[in-house]
Amino acid sequence: MKRFRTSLIMIAVLLLTYTYLLVSSPLPYSVIDQDSSGIVSPAEAVASTEIETRSLIKAGELCIEYFWLKNGKTAHSVCNEIDPTASE
Repeated sequence: MKRFRTSLIMIAVLLLTYTYLLVSSPLPYSVIDQDSSGIVSPAEAVASTEIETRSLIKAGELCIEYFWLKNGKTAHSVCNEIDPTASE
C-alpha cells in the first residue's frame, strides 16, 4: 500500500508540474503544441520554458516578441499601438 501511495504522489506531482508549465507560459497553446497534434506532450511543455523576449518597434507598434532559445526563431509576438501622446 505504501508503494501505491508513493506512486500516486509522484503522478500527482508530475501532473501538477505539467499543468503549471502550460498555465504559466506566455505562449498560446497553439504555439506550445509545436507539432500541431492537438495534444501538448511533456517535452513540448518543457520546451515552452526555453523562450526569451525581445522588444521591437514595427510600423508604429511596440511589439514583445517571444523567441526560442534553441534557434532564435520567433515563437509568438504581441503588439500594441504606440500612443504618441503618452509621456514617459
